[in-house]
Amino acid sequence: MLRKEDIYITDTSVLYSALRGEAGFKPIGSEEDDIHKQVQNFCQYLLNGDYRVVIPFHAFLEFSAQFFQTNIDHENYERWYQSRKFIFKARLLHPILSASNITLQKEIPRGSRIPNRVLEPIHNLYLREIPRKGARTSFVHPSDPKFLDGMDGAIFEEAILVAEQNPETTCFLVSTDRMLVTAAKLLRHTVPGSQRHRNLKSMNPWGMVRKLQRQRYR
Repeated sequence: MLRKEDIYITDTSVLYSALRGEAGFKPIGSEEDDIHKQVQNFCQYLLNGDYRVVIPFHAFLEFSAQFFQTNIDHENYERWYQSRKFIFKARLLHPILSASNITLQKEIPRGSRIPNRVLEPIHNLYLREIPRKGARTSFVHPSDPKFLDGMDGAIFEEAILVAEQNPETTCFLVSTDRMLVTAAKLLRHTVPGSQRHRNLKSMNPWGMVRKLQRQRYR
C-alpha cells in the first residue's frame, strides 16, 4: 500500500485527522461511522512509520492555528493550553525535529510557480468534474472563489516544489480534500506542458481505506 522509496506530502487534513481527539481536539463523535477512525489510523500510521514524509510549511502553519484555536476551554484555559502544547510538541514538533524520515518543507516557492495559464484549465476541469461526482451544485457557482485560493494554493505549490526537487521519485500529495486531490490528478494527466510534474500523484486516505475494506470482504 505504502512504499518506503516514495515521498508522501501531507496536507493540513492529514495532520488534522492524525491528532483528532488529542487533548480534546475535535474528537470523533459517536455519530460518525467506523471509517472515520480508520482514516485516522491511516494518517497516524503514515506519520508514525518510517516512510519519507514532507510536511508543507503552510500545512504546518494552518494546522497550528486550528489546533490552538479549536474547542478552547475558557474556564480552565491554562490547563487546556498546557495540555495542547504538550501534545503538539510530542506528536508533531518532536518527530519533525528528531525523526530522519519527516521533513518540514522550509523552502517556500517564490512568486507563482503555477502560472494562471495552468491554473485556469485545472480550475475549469475541476468545475466540470464536481457535478459529475454528485457534489452540491452551489459549490460550483460562478461567484465562488477559485478552488486553489489561499492555503490550498500555497500547499499545492509546495508539493510541486518537492516533486521538482525529487524528479526521479514518486511523490504523493496526501489529502482528504477533494480539491487538492483533483488538482494533483489534473496537473499530472491533463494540463499541457506539465510533464515535469508527472512524478506528483495524489492519495486520498478515504479512498485508501475504502479500497482496503473492499479487499477485506471479497
